[in-house]
Amino acid sequence: MSKTSFARWRSEIGWTQEASARRLDVTLRTIQYWEAGKTSAGDEIAPPGGMRLAMAALIKNPKLEA
Repeated sequence: MSKTSFARWRSEIGWTQEASARRLDVTLRTIQYWEAGKTSAGDEIAPPGGMRLAMAALIKNPKLEA
């Protein structure tokens, strides 16, 4: 998943970065890293495979809660 894919997914279901962090149980900084495609150390980063599955499910039902 590219950085633009994550931002597009988030926009598609109408979540802010903060809401995404809370609902996906990650930090806001993690969401920011995913959208930048890199960590503060310059390492490439993307949502892990399991998270991508959760995101696919949430596109189908964005009101789904943990």
